[in-house]
Amino acid sequence: MAMSLGAAEHLDPGRADSLVADLCSLSDVVLFSAAIPGQTGSDHRNEQWPHYWRDRFGRCRPLPRGSLVRLLAEPDRVTRTDTRPGTAKPPSVHGVRTGASYRD
Repeated sequence: MAMSLGAAEHLDPGRADSLVADLCSLSDVVLFSAAIPGQTGSDHRNEQWPHYWRDRFGRCRPLPRGSLVRLLAEPDRVTRTDTRPGTAKPPSVHGVRTGASYRD
């Protein structure tokens, strides 16, 4: 498994396609996350919505049709919660906590 967790947003946008190609060349399974627009952080250069990355990974190889891919393709299905200290609750997807097993 190749992983890139919270690193892609720190690279220049011109590096996005080659980063995805590098990850795809390393493994048939890739675990990836990156900051979305407006997410706070230091030195973010390329905050993008999930579809931006999904489209790039789709150029490397066909995407599986699993639950996680549907979450990436349909981010409006994720319910956001208050994230102030002391009030944060895990986001949910159709009432199922993302920390728990996701069922179709």
